[in-house]
Amino acid sequence: MNGVPSAIVWATRPVQPPNSSPTDARIVKKRSSSNIDAAAFPDSQMEREFSSIWNYYLDAFDKDEPLSALRQKQGLDRLTELHANGGGWEPVTAMAAVIDMAKKLSKTKPYFKEWHCIMGKADTFASLLQQYEDTDRVPEAAELEGGANGNN
Repeated sequence: MNGVPSAIVWATRPVQPPNSSPTDARIVKKRSSSNIDAAAFPDSQMEREFSSIWNYYLDAFDKDEPLSALRQKQGLDRLTELHANGGGWEPVTAMAAVIDMAKKLSKTKPYFKEWHCIMGKADTFASLLQQYEDTDRVPEAAELEGGANGNN
C-alpha cells in the first residue's frame, strides 16, 4: 500500500466532528482517490504543510522549542502516509485533529504533550485520529495557519 505501515487503519469516510458546522474550514471533502502517490506532491508543498502543523503544535501546547531533524522526519512521515492513504482526510487537517486529541488527552496523560508521543509512531497517530473521530466536542487546540492545506 505505497509504503504505508500496515498498522495504519484509516477511516473510510470523511468525518465531520460533532461540534462543527458544515462550513467549518477544517472539514475537507473526501479526495477523489485515497491512494495518491506522495511523490506527486512537491517538496515545497510538503514543507509548507509541515511548517503549518509544526506551528500548530507549538501554539497548541504553548511551546517554544527548536525543530530537530528527528521531529521533522516524524512529521513528514505522517504527512507522506496521509497523502498516500488519508482515508478522506486532508493531511494537514488530520494532523491538526490528532494534535487536538492529544491536547485533550494530555490533561490526564501528560506525555501526549510531546511531539514524539503524538507523531513518532504510525499506530499511535492512527489511534489518536480514530479517537478524534469517535469523540464529541474535541476543541481546537490552536489556530491553523493558512487553512486546511497549510498554504499561507
